Amino acid sequence: MPPLKLPTPATDHLAAQPVYPPSEDSFLLLDAFSLPSSTAFFADRFPPSSTPSPLLVEIGSGSGIVSAFLAAHALPIFSRRDILTLALDVSLTANSVTHTTVTTTAAEHPDTAATFLDTVTSDLASCLRPRTVDILVFNPPYVPTEAAPSLDILRGGSSGGSDGDTSTSTNTHRQRVLVDPQGAEDRAMEEYLLSLTYAGGEKGMQTTDRLLDGLHDVLSEQGVLYLLLCAGNRPAEVVQRVEALPAGWRMELVIERRAGWEILSIWRIYR
Repeated sequence: MPPLKLPTPATDHLAAQPVYPPSEDSFLLLDAFSLPSSTAFFADRFPPSSTPSPLLVEIGSGSGIVSAFLAAHALPIFSRRDILTLALDVSLTANSVTHTTVTTTAAEHPDTAATFLDTVTSDLASCLRPRTVDILVFNPPYVPTEAAPSLDILRGGSSGGSDGDTSTSTNTHRQRVLVDPQGAEDRAMEEYLLSLTYAGGEKGMQTTDRLLDGLHDVLSEQGVLYLLLCAGNRPAEVVQRVEALPAGWRMELVIERRAGWEILSIWRIYR
């Protein structure tokens, strides 16, 4: 059976806003969900006749292209339309852009679209009730860097440095939706927000490790995570770690592709 051939959401509205633009990793996620192995997995995991409406959550939605694709094409991908979709990001700007991308795309596909709940500003899945997510999608900041940027600037604390670094001056620039940033403060925030989208710290795994540490408190009993990794994240080590967790977690490769100098892969994690 060939992969689904589904239209990619339009993102022309992104030009003036500092969000992670649709890139090779974004498109690899779209391809992963279009594979026959994925559509068969979801049909078996969440049969419409015997399971309640699944909750689908994307962490770090950025441009919203992935959430929009999954929401608009729920019927062919998941074999049902009664999916509840939610997008999370630490950036108010990303959440604003995502809302536009998802609602616009879903309106173009009324016969196959799921229900889009909203976008929420959140650090990972901290805003959600425990063990409620059925389908979790995460394209993390995966580039290995000396340190991952601190989230303190979004919490009214330090204006820079790595986690635990309080040597910099106190930030007084409250986060707001940025459109065509002007002025030194807005441009500093723009640079900072973009760094959050790619800088992953040691092995590029600092943020992903935080999610994996609490995965059992995020996913429902039937829940599944679609996770993007790069070769620098050492996927083989991640597999060993996940499969050593209690409760019998499995981690399997969905798709892998070279993207320029990097090798990207999508993995499915479930119990």
